[in-house]
Amino acid sequence: MDNDNKSPTNQMAVITNENLLPPGGKIISYKGDELEIPEKYRKEMMAYDISQNEKKLVSIYSVKSSFNNNFFSQLIKDAERAGYKVIRKGVIESNVLNLLYDRRAFAESQNANGDDSIVVRLFEMVLADGLAENVSDIHIEVRNTGGQIRMRKNGEMMEYNSSNRLNYDEANNLCSVIYNVLASTKDVSFDPRECQQAAVNYNINGQELKLRYQSVPAYPDGFDVILRVLPIGRSEDFVPLQKLGYTEQQVQELINISSRPVGALIIAGVTGSGKSTTLKNLLMFINANSGYRLKIYTIEDPPEYNIAKVTQIPVVVGKDFDPNKMSPFEKPIKACMRGDPDIIMIGEVRDKVTGDLTKKAVQSGHQVLTTVHATSGLGIIDRFQDFGLTRSVLGSPEFLTGLLYQKLLPTVCPHCAINFNDHINSESVSQRDLDVYNRISNITDAKHYNIKLRKPGGCSECKSTGIKGRSVTAEVIMLDLKMAQLIEQGKTIPLMMHWRSLSDKDPASENMRGKTCMEHGFQKMLMGLVCPHDVETAFKPINEMLLDDELEQENTEGIVDTNWNNL
Repeated sequence: MDNDNKSPTNQMAVITNENLLPPGGKIISYKGDELEIPEKYRKEMMAYDISQNEKKLVSIYSVKSSFNNNFFSQLIKDAERAGYKVIRKGVIESNVLNLLYDRRAFAESQNANGDDSIVVRLFEMVLADGLAENVSDIHIEVRNTGGQIRMRKNGEMMEYNSSNRLNYDEANNLCSVIYNVLASTKDVSFDPRECQQAAVNYNINGQELKLRYQSVPAYPDGFDVILRVLPIGRSEDFVPLQKLGYTEQQVQELINISSRPVGALIIAGVTGSGKSTTLKNLLMFINANSGYRLKIYTIEDPPEYNIAKVTQIPVVVGKDFDPNKMSPFEKPIKACMRGDPDIIMIGEVRDKVTGDLTKKAVQSGHQVLTTVHATSGLGIIDRFQDFGLTRSVLGSPEFLTGLLYQKLLPTVCPHCAINFNDHINSESVSQRDLDVYNRISNITDAKHYNIKLRKPGGCSECKSTGIKGRSVTAEVIMLDLKMAQLIEQGKTIPLMMHWRSLSDKDPASENMRGKTCMEHGFQKMLMGLVCPHDVETAFKPINEMLLDDELEQENTEGIVDTNWNNL
């Protein structure tokens, strides 16, 4: 009896991931296989062929709830009648079981349709079209009634191929194949009821891409899959920051900030706000301006551009990586600090580990450029406190050299944009247009400026969008000793008021010192580059800019005697 209990047939295996399966095996319980089982049972069990030489060997696995199912016993008997020796019976997690059957279905699809399956051809078509349109994100929205694909271009959502909507099975299969078959980094198999992340590396039309896959369940009966499109290693020439949308004064301040050999310049903004593009071009300028005499390392996830004469280090997540214990940036940052650098560029500070390593890199005498998600330039201070950096560190005169916050605003199409002053007196003017015109008039005399509206429906030049690209709006803060002291003392309002006091108060001026990102957008609006409606969509009602000035006056009057005289 003891020997029977120790026999392979009676050993219980629990398969929680596919790496625990015997190597070299394959499913033989799919449609058309030797041990084919009905489709409804494929969600519950499988026969796994691990034959060696001429010996027919098989393992039979079932999800836990079906382990004592009569059909499980029948599958074992069918295997034995077919000449197989059942060497193992075990329990398998349903997500692993679904993954294996999905891959088998994908393989069958490839065999039936040639080298490229229908699903992969659809994926590649969508990806190629998205790349041609320079979209930042692809959204696959799946509901019981069907699926649709939308893309984000120039910051706005647009429907993709609206005349050819997907049915539920097509949309669901597309998302399943992307996750189960094409993704190189993931935890479990595709489950639309869960929030899942993955990385997909793909080459399309000679362009290598990294797609960040994120799924979210949608109430009551569907889910979304969002693919962030990141072209890898694009070779691009240097683009002057002025062409990105920065004013001459802002560029000069960034040059002054980056000329300091020690300290951190931190760029903030939401996802898709152009932080990486600004950082790349600033780094290229610094490198060229030094005569390429600097040793520069970048640590990126992934490297989006090929930067000449810079050592670019991709973030690689190894098998021993534990996201609960370490940051993917940790090893490359530590390696860079031992690599005799002049400048270290860290793609993003996203956790306490990376924040602490950024601190150590600066305090060891290096210049550091990095990005972070924050809501304003001075909001970076609070964000880094969340990452564990103290006010005494952040307020050290040699720690922070500059703070930058930016957004991208859509620029009006020059071929179809509407003159606002002419439009305001026309019969087609809407109440919404009148309201925003009145709010502008509370700030300045709108008649003195060539303000343009985006034309609804656009024209052929802008593909019916009314916009022709995007332009940076930014606030650039070059820290001085007073700011450093206020940061160290935790005096947030006095810090804001001091920075705002540097403004020339001229809404049309290109001097952005002491001015907010919204004021930069307002200045571009007065120049006829961006639509006033887009300014308000990105920020807040235009007339509320006046409230900032009122708040500044009230707080300045109230704090002069109690705070400023103590500095």
